[in-house]
Amino acid sequence: SDSARLVLPRVRLVAMGVLLSRPSSRALLALLAAAWAADALRRRSRRKALEDASGDSTASKAQAQQFRHTSSGSAGADGNHRGGFGGRAGASSSSSSGSRAAAAGSRGGFGATTIAGAFSGLPPGAPPMPSRPVPGAPGASAGIGGPTGSGRTSQEILAQPSRPPPRTSPEGVPPPPSRPPPSLSASSNNSALVGGFALAAATGKAEGVELWICLDFEWTCDEDMGQGRQVYSDEGEIIEFSFVVYDSAAKKMVCQGQHYCKNMRTPITDFCTNLTGISDETLKDAGSLKDALDAFNRAMEEVGADRRVCCAMAHGSSDLELVLPANCKAEGLIVPRVLQRYVDLRESTQSHLASKGAAGSGVRASSLKQICDALNVEMIGEEHCGLDDSWMVLLATQALLEQGAELRYVDLEAEQKAFGDPSSREHELCFDGLPYFCIGTEMRPWVEQHTGLSVSMQALSIVVGLDGKPSGRAVVDFGSPSAAQEAFRKMGGGRRLVCGSLDTWPFEHPKERHIVVRPLRWQESSLGRRGPGDIRPGPAMAPFPVNAAELEVLRRGRRPRAEAPIDLASGCEGSVKVFHEEKNYGFIAFQGGKLETFFHRNHCQESLRIKEGLLVTFDIVNDSRSHKMRADNVRACAAPAAA
Repeated sequence: SDSARLVLPRVRLVAMGVLLSRPSSRALLALLAAAWAADALRRRSRRKALEDASGDSTASKAQAQQFRHTSSGSAGADGNHRGGFGGRAGASSSSSSGSRAAAAGSRGGFGATTIAGAFSGLPPGAPPMPSRPVPGAPGASAGIGGPTGSGRTSQEILAQPSRPPPRTSPEGVPPPPSRPPPSLSASSNNSALVGGFALAAATGKAEGVELWICLDFEWTCDEDMGQGRQVYSDEGEIIEFSFVVYDSAAKKMVCQGQHYCKNMRTPITDFCTNLTGISDETLKDAGSLKDALDAFNRAMEEVGADRRVCCAMAHGSSDLELVLPANCKAEGLIVPRVLQRYVDLRESTQSHLASKGAAGSGVRASSLKQICDALNVEMIGEEHCGLDDSWMVLLATQALLEQGAELRYVDLEAEQKAFGDPSSREHELCFDGLPYFCIGTEMRPWVEQHTGLSVSMQALSIVVGLDGKPSGRAVVDFGSPSAAQEAFRKMGGGRRLVCGSLDTWPFEHPKERHIVVRPLRWQESSLGRRGPGDIRPGPAMAPFPVNAAELEVLRRGRRPRAEAPIDLASGCEGSVKVFHEEKNYGFIAFQGGKLETFFHRNHCQESLRIKEGLLVTFDIVNDSRSHKMRADNVRACAAPAAA
């Protein structure tokens, strides 16, 4: 009403007069005004710094054109070599925003315009255009400027393997892969960080990060658990050291590197070549791990990492907590300080999905592909190609930041010091990297063997993931801080664990893993604990499954089905109901199809040709490991049997 409009201003004036009549109120208003002015000045200074660093849009376009036409003297010689994401050339290489090297003429893919500016013309959300040319087609050895590939349609561009060729010179630099530049939005709050590292805590929120160092290593490996195994999991040598650095303030990729390292102590196995694409020929002219670290350190100097807030990002803990420290120790090298502070992409993704209510949804964000699928990020390139995986780590990081995920870093050096401090009260350790089928009767004696300490089954807990299944992590309570510190000293740097059996899921030969042993972090300490028989979705900590039967409850998310009892017997007759050729196991139906029992090829007559419907004679025994009945001495039936 008109009267209200006349009265309200007078009431506000009277209230303001009363407020200003008090000295404390006047002082408070003065402080608020000063804080507002300081904040405005800080935001103006930061905006000016960003403008000076990145330049205006015209300067950016000019930089993109200059970046597009820059070339290296050694790249042209490798222009026809096979490569991916622009046909990368050079076995050991790096590039930075200050010195772009990698000619468009040296790669069979898009020119650097794809990174610097070509994708600005694509519609929002559109996937990047393929970066591999048709073999032998025009442009196969020259840069194809622009996203359309000189007028060629997407049907004309065929996918080629993204394995880089052998290095031809120590200074060879590959062109950047054809990824669109991510847009990372980091918080400007870096009051707890100085020079990129935490002041007091070993872990915390990764806020105010300006440089994200996304990396991936490949190392020598093998899979045979017999006498023919050539490389064990704790012997792996780094053979590819790759990284991509993104400047979240300048909104551009500023540095990347792909460095092959010559293996000196272990061979390149067929399994390793099939997995990574790296062969002895690839490493013929490769440098050493020292060369790769020197190149990495130079690249960090060029982007000013020592003056900015940096954080590494890796998929899992193995790269930075096991493989790199072990390789540096073996060769007398020092792990770069900037790589001792990192965020685990796997843990960050799982925690983010849990916070969004994904528990019980069946989502399993463990492998890099699973993580990208969960975050709706398109996989590009070849898995286990280090540079391709580094880019996928970066794009997944971008997705987490865009979705407002809370990323937490760990400072490995600070963590070790804090855990070993006499005043520490921590009495538990985390074991990361366990096979999903590990059971307590394998885990407990392994821990006792390497620590010399007695551990009860009640001291073992398993971390279950979003789907309620084992996540590959376990927690062991050693009872006291001194015992936990002793165990950490003896198992720090990881230990090799062998577990599994042909008689239980997944019915394969025993597998070995190199297990990370570390203090508990926020992702474990924040979990609730479940009691025995609790099969609700995770993430949570649950009692460690003692045997295969308890593991089955966790794995299937339900209690075992009620089954008809099967007694020990010999000379039983039945028929093969189902047989999995690739896994070498199946089930035999007998007693008119009322009962079934498990069998494995190892328990069959050597000459038996197994197929579904085959009539067999067998014995029923109690498996000593799984404590379940199974068939043994399976052989062809001499006479027809009633199945």
